[in-house]
Amino acid sequence: NEEEETLRTAAVGALALMNSAPAQESIAKVALADDSSEDLRLASFGALSESAQRFGNLLGEKLVEQVVTAASETPDLVMRTAASQALGALNLATNQASEIIRKYNRDS
Repeated sequence: NEEEETLRTAAVGALALMNSAPAQESIAKVALADDSSEDLRLASFGALSESAQRFGNLLGEKLVEQVVTAASETPDLVMRTAASQALGALNLATNQASEIIRKYNRDS
């Protein structure tokens, strides 16, 4: 339903404005959910990027690992790019970004 999709997209955008770990985790869960539409997932990765830029990384380790996996292994390049941008905004202390770049270059 188009109205429902619009409402969900607006909700993840609103959650991005909240300095709250549960809000950021909810955004990530929608972005990572295979049963979410592509448009909603892309909007959610964008909202996750915005939230992380505003408030830093508020995700738990498990969700961070899932975003890393999405950024490095998602077959759809558009979705992988969106996940990578969110991962970059999370500004992780580890060197996972360079690992993803190396993996991408090996896969190309």
